[in-house]
Amino acid sequence: FRPPVSAGHSYPADPAELHHLLQNYLEAAGTEPDPTPGKGLLSPHIDYPRGGEVYAQVWKRAADMVKTADLFIVLGTDHHGGHNPITLTRQNYATPYGLLPTEQTVVDALVEVLGEENAFAGELYHRNEHSLELVLTWLHHLRGGEPVPVVPILVGWLTTPQRTNGNLPINEPLVQSLVDAVHRATAGRNVCYIISGDLAHVGPAFSGKPLDDPAKALIRLADDDLFRILATGDSRTFITKLLTDYEPNNVCGTFPAYLALRMMGDVKGEQVGYAQCPADEQGTSIVSVGGVVFR
Repeated sequence: FRPPVSAGHSYPADPAELHHLLQNYLEAAGTEPDPTPGKGLLSPHIDYPRGGEVYAQVWKRAADMVKTADLFIVLGTDHHGGHNPITLTRQNYATPYGLLPTEQTVVDALVEVLGEENAFAGELYHRNEHSLELVLTWLHHLRGGEPVPVVPILVGWLTTPQRTNGNLPINEPLVQSLVDAVHRATAGRNVCYIISGDLAHVGPAFSGKPLDDPAKALIRLADDDLFRILATGDSRTFITKLLTDYEPNNVCGTFPAYLALRMMGDVKGEQVGYAQCPADEQGTSIVSVGGVVFR
């Protein structure tokens, strides 16, 4: 299994201490569970000390959905091997609560599309990647520490950086084949899609200019616009906006969100939570985070 490498650093390795920490976040969250059936959620993957409040707001809102699903497709940003469009693993993921078994039938279906070499060429990136671990820990907490099948997927670049006549050359055949494979492999299952992605990464910590309050306000407006597009479920508009208007904001959840929107199909979203987290000691760099619950 893939061990929880952030345990003992980003969050407690002891399950009782972890339970206490996450329950405190949930009890302080200003949201309530929504019993309406749903299809998925967007969660931050920033460290818990900075993003814990937003994590709790979105996971508490989606709690009923999370507690009733029987399979979770988890799509996280690949921070280290982004040149690989999709990176899979057949290993289970561990949290301090125990093991979350990887659903091999879905992995096999995706391997048929990608090919064995392409699917696992960057598998070692799973080892130290936090984007899946930090959301899977919340998932395991809401499921009371019980094992529930997951499909951990690292998502890199699904398009090329070139622009031709204003068109964005999204790797459409690959994306559609992945979507079709997941739908075939999960037919009859109660699937919940989890997007692990933060929003803007701006300021000197990310090789940008120092941010003042007006600049942070502009980033908030851009984030609000992205949330509005996400809420419509319009994957094409979402990816177009990200790769044209908002590319300088370094939104790291772009491709996991796009692929999840394609997999979920006809959905509407509700924004839950927002924060601009400091990314340097001077307060001139930020990482913005927020959540969306899709129904």
